[in-house]
Amino acid sequence: MLLCNDPIKIREFITLCPPLISKQRREASRLYQTYIIMGKLINDFESYRNKMNDRIMETANTNIKRFFALDTTTYTDGALNVKTKEMLGLVASMVLRCDDCIKYHLGKCHEAGVNHDEMNEVFMIANLVGGSIVIPHYRRAVEYWDELNEGAN
Repeated sequence: MLLCNDPIKIREFITLCPPLISKQRREASRLYQTYIIMGKLINDFESYRNKMNDRIMETANTNIKRFFALDTTTYTDGALNVKTKEMLGLVASMVLRCDDCIKYHLGKCHEAGVNHDEMNEVFMIANLVGGSIVIPHYRRAVEYWDELNEGAN
């Protein structure tokens, strides 16, 4: 895994990388594309989350691993589709005021095809349920949502 977060150095690595370490070269290419397409908020969040999840899994016991797996499998299609589950997860995250959770579910909502009108209704429900204390998280959520959508254009 590459530990560099500098897009210029990543690009240099891709150019100079010998073919023998193609796995690292592919990872460098993916990181570089991420920096080109996505904004700083998204890059910072995704890099930190991935780094720390890898670190946690190095020493995680069976119960932690099961919890992570449960969290992942809960958001797959079932009686409710992925899009609906991610919108529910986002509302819960906003009400609980978990900025990392909000960013994660915003990204998943974006991947699931949630549009602007749907997202505005999700935000409205979260503010209604959570009250005015949710407003600062709403501001940051709108900023992150905007950055997600800028990368898609």
